[in-house]
Amino acid sequence: QGEPPEKPVNWVQCDACKKWRVVGESMSLATSVQWLCKMSDDPELQRLGCEVPEDAAGAASGSVAIKSLGFIRMEGGAGRPTRQGQSAKFEEDNVQFFISVLKTRKDLWKNVASAVNFLSTHWDCQRQLKSPGGIQVPSGRREPEDYGMYFEKIGLSRLSASTPHTWVQPKWVGEGLAFDHEALKFAIRDLSQFQIEVERVFLSCATLVVVPAHLVQQWCSQLDKCCEEGELRIHVFDERDKELEAHELAWNFDVVITTFNVLSVEWTVRAENSSLMRVHWLRMILDEGHSLGSSLGITNKLQMACCIKAERRWIMTGTPTPDTVAQGAAHLLPLLKFLHEPQFGLQPTMWQPVVQRPLEAGREEGARSLVKCLSRLMIHAQKADLESIPPCRRVTKTLKFDPKHARNYNEFVAVVQRNLLLADWWDENHHESLMHSSKIREMMQVVRNVRLSCNLSGHMMMDPYEQDIRETMMIVTQMRPAIDPAKLAWIEGCLRFGGKCERCGEYCRVPVVTPRCVHVLCVDCAGLSRWHCPLCSKPYQMERAQFPKEGEEPKMVPVELIELQPSYAQGRMETGASFAPNWIKTTTAKSRHVLRALEESPKLIVFSQFQEHLRMVEDAIEPGKCVGLYSSSSVLTAKKMRVLRAEALKKFENDDSCRVLLMDGICSHGLDLSFCSRVVILEPIWDPSLEEQVVSRAHRMGQRMQVLVETLAMEGTTEEVENDDS
Repeated sequence: QGEPPEKPVNWVQCDACKKWRVVGESMSLATSVQWLCKMSDDPELQRLGCEVPEDAAGAASGSVAIKSLGFIRMEGGAGRPTRQGQSAKFEEDNVQFFISVLKTRKDLWKNVASAVNFLSTHWDCQRQLKSPGGIQVPSGRREPEDYGMYFEKIGLSRLSASTPHTWVQPKWVGEGLAFDHEALKFAIRDLSQFQIEVERVFLSCATLVVVPAHLVQQWCSQLDKCCEEGELRIHVFDERDKELEAHELAWNFDVVITTFNVLSVEWTVRAENSSLMRVHWLRMILDEGHSLGSSLGITNKLQMACCIKAERRWIMTGTPTPDTVAQGAAHLLPLLKFLHEPQFGLQPTMWQPVVQRPLEAGREEGARSLVKCLSRLMIHAQKADLESIPPCRRVTKTLKFDPKHARNYNEFVAVVQRNLLLADWWDENHHESLMHSSKIREMMQVVRNVRLSCNLSGHMMMDPYEQDIRETMMIVTQMRPAIDPAKLAWIEGCLRFGGKCERCGEYCRVPVVTPRCVHVLCVDCAGLSRWHCPLCSKPYQMERAQFPKEGEEPKMVPVELIELQPSYAQGRMETGASFAPNWIKTTTAKSRHVLRALEESPKLIVFSQFQEHLRMVEDAIEPGKCVGLYSSSSVLTAKKMRVLRAEALKKFENDDSCRVLLMDGICSHGLDLSFCSRVVILEPIWDPSLEEQVVSRAHRMGQRMQVLVETLAMEGTTEEVENDDS
């Protein structure tokens, strides 16, 4: 710069921060590759990089560049033949420089409407950039939206802050240099013809940790606990870091934490241009890594995780596979792909014949191959092997219903039983049966509501169709012309509002009226016989079922009894709509048990898979004594929920007055709640791996007290049956 000093001084401009640096004579300064501040031989620059202020001579007013990438001397330079056979003047170094900037974003040069293409094809580009008014990018050529950042990278600057789309040549470049727009043309041509070098990868000694979104704060707090302040440089890589350069990720941090959602987005939007892909990490860790195998298809996050470069790969999980051994083994293959396991991970076609199919057939060789593979990869630590962890005591508490709650539960179960009974007498092939293959969605909703009705008191709001009631009463009078009008009115009242069963005396919300003998029975009593009335033994008219099983003889069903019954709608909804009870917020046996447990324990974890149940418990506890980790609003974004959950965890751990943590399945993985020694599970959990994850929030390393886990079940319900089966 300026007049050359007595002793030669080498100056170089950082491609990231655009600051000028003095470097030693021995340093190689190839213009075809990037040069960054941390590549200097100066110890301070190696440690702090672009944060170091620009060298004084480089920023001095009046100093001009003898040579700068992206610009060419006015008297000309080397040439390359054009299509017309003429020689265009440009610098080959500038071509490589433009390629290094533009190749990170294909939409910068592929889109004909892009600002970069406009600049390269403008006929008077050099003169206008040097003029006081600069060159303005037209409104239709401002693609992509962040094109300005790349204009700055190739050496241009905005005329002023008020004119963001008018660009000029910086003053420090000097009058002797002009923008090399011919080199920009050739760079775009080379890029479009794929005549570019492989993207540069930065070697790093950092660890990349990929976690579920709700565990980001947990990892940060645990690292803070285990390390002294300033010992580790920790960075959370999220959606806001799209423009964070690869060399910054590689060299400025010791631990980089990101989420599986970010991996999916990065693969979808940026793929090979992602900063995560341009770093060769020392170590890559997937926490709760079994989520990679939750889908047997090829997901975006799996592809991204497999392609990220790392010397060492780890998966941390307490539940590698779901379901049974034969079914769950398939979920291991994505994990092996991530680990780059040579036998199956890099040769996935070998998995099916060697492991999967033999396991499904129950053959020993499949299990032997799987064990041999996992023995090379897996470190399995059991809590029973760790003497420092106190034992865990698990108990099941069977609770009795309140009378009103029991009635609500029985009403709901009766509605479900009535549907199955009238579908050709428990025939799962009947198109109106909840067990029919076409009714899977409705059946799952019913199963969910049956489980909910064990916990919450509700009302079904069942309304009969008026036309069906009139038809039923007309058929009854035809069958029994001499029937007592008082009994006829009583039967109609039972069909509308429920009534007592004439056989057992129990109340039934949706009774069944028998033909000919005209008795009112509950669903349980009516189901005792398909051939005759259980009360008076009067036979029914029988016909063959309309929907027999394939290959089986049609069974006989009491069609007269079935067709006599009126249809019901829930809350004036159409027939066949999913059951959705209107739950009444009230205290139940389970909420009272939680209150009693709260009197005995300083801190309590309450888990349920149903948000409605957690809200009921929250209403029963004194305000301020509990916090919830469940997502109760669809308005809240995922990022906002992470913040709220982190605040709730911090309050539960540090505030002595906050004694109850309400938790659902979203937060059942990864949290460290070892300061709490009692867990209440509000209903039996069908998935044993999920139950183990819930218990492991408290029963884990760091726990100093015996952990008590209580699973609650209501007497005489599906919950009691589930507990007996387990």
